[in-house]
Amino acid sequence: MARHLQALGAHVAGTVRDPASAPRDGLRRHPLGADATPSPALLDEIAQAEAVLCSVPPDADGDPALRLLLPALRASPALRWVGYLSSTSVYADRAGGWVDERSAADATEAAGVQRLRAEAQWRALAGERGIASAVFRLPGLYGPGRNALLQLAQGRARHVVRPGLLFNRLHVDDLVTVSDEEIASTILLCLERGKILVEGAGAVALAALLHGRVKPEPAPAVAILSGGNIDINLLTRILGKGLAKAGRYLQLEVPVVDRPGALKALLAVVAEEQANVVSVSHDRLDPRVPVDRVEVYLTLETRDATHARRLLQALRRQGYAVRRRAGPAED
Repeated sequence: MARHLQALGAHVAGTVRDPASAPRDGLRRHPLGADATPSPALLDEIAQAEAVLCSVPPDADGDPALRLLLPALRASPALRWVGYLSSTSVYADRAGGWVDERSAADATEAAGVQRLRAEAQWRALAGERGIASAVFRLPGLYGPGRNALLQLAQGRARHVVRPGLLFNRLHVDDLVTVSDEEIASTILLCLERGKILVEGAGAVALAALLHGRVKPEPAPAVAILSGGNIDINLLTRILGKGLAKAGRYLQLEVPVVDRPGALKALLAVVAEEQANVVSVSHDRLDPRVPVDRVEVYLTLETRDATHARRLLQALRRQGYAVRRRAGPAED
């Protein structure tokens, strides 16, 4: 998390029990222990920090780090946000039932009660200061190399047979993001190549593979496609934009002389390049166009991006000042 924040230009510092045992990765770490007074350097970092996130485990009295730093946090002029990494242990046994963000935090075991006490202390600080706060109740965590799928790929997986048992574990290094554009192009690919309609959430795994967010090691990799719940209007936009980006759907603005035969000459160039005309419209009122000219809007079907660029080049060779409204990049 610190590396990601640093990559975004944020100044990041942290605490550790023993700085000597910490990796030398450029992140400044200050010593913090229950039996020692916080150093002046750490207190200075607190005074300048706009956000503080705590991951220190609680004890019987709540958060030991908060107790040590509470005066500095109360006095910090820069502080705008505090966060606490808690645990799903704050929920009591549900006998196999589900827990979500609306469930009551009703832990009775010591670990969960301590977490709840620490959460309340951080929320109280935020309320006292009038600043934003967040509590993240994390499921089971694991370190690098302990991903169950990685163990399966390496032949180290174990079959745990416990009726009704569900695992909910994650590690930040196993998470990747894909953009809306990448998801849209994947939906289009599934429709065209596989004749499968997939909703956005169901296409993200394949989108990550196709756009290099995930490097399958070892190959082959399997991406699960699921769900076809997609709004028809959204699907229409995805199809239109996807075809335009692929160079198979082209929208052009072309000013031509307003006289008989001008449109015929323009369409002759289109026909010669073997593009299909979907629609044609005129606009004589466009303020960008002189009074003796008319703006022609063309919607065309082309075979691919190369075909679309060849058509644009042909029109420009004939003297047309063509502008693209939609279509492939002209690189």
